Amino acid sequence: FANLEQAIDTRDVAKLYEYWCFFELGQHLSKVFDLPPKAALTISDEKGLEEQAKIEWAEKASLVFNRSFPLGRGQSYSVKLRPDFFLEIEEVLAPRRRLVFDAKFRFTTGDWHTVEDDDIHKMHTYRDALDAQAAVVLYPGDQPIFYDADFGPMMDEVTLAGILHAHGVGAFCMEPHEET
Repeated sequence: FANLEQAIDTRDVAKLYEYWCFFELGQHLSKVFDLPPKAALTISDEKGLEEQAKIEWAEKASLVFNRSFPLGRGQSYSVKLRPDFFLEIEEVLAPRRRLVFDAKFRFTTGDWHTVEDDDIHKMHTYRDALDAQAAVVLYPGDQPIFYDADFGPMMDEVTLAGILHAHGVGAFCMEPHEET
């Protein structure tokens, strides 16, 4: 756990938030899928939670931490990418769904509860290059937004369950609370 200890010691809040989001997103998805999660984690003293650590839900879905997508068939068609979290969902009688989530915790001038345009641009990159149905920033804010490719911006009633079936980019609020 040296990587985690280093993040704590150096107060690397962004790295700690990324780790927290992986497990918190897993809990949220367990509720949406109504299935218990099964974790396959690779942890080392040198790297902490390593790439390819995953949470799975039976034969329904898998959430992978820091999955790499090199150039090539079935991967990224333009540049090497490594989103924070990659979700694949198997649908009965439907094509597999791919979703990308990227944890963003940073202080900006003014209110830190905001998502910047650059973050949304990056989600477009992930969605396009990885042939994902949706790409979403996870951030500790209070104003979710989703830009549906078919219906435009949606600010009210943005839910994780809704995002799993949508096509577009956006931001979903994941704010740590004392009880988590």
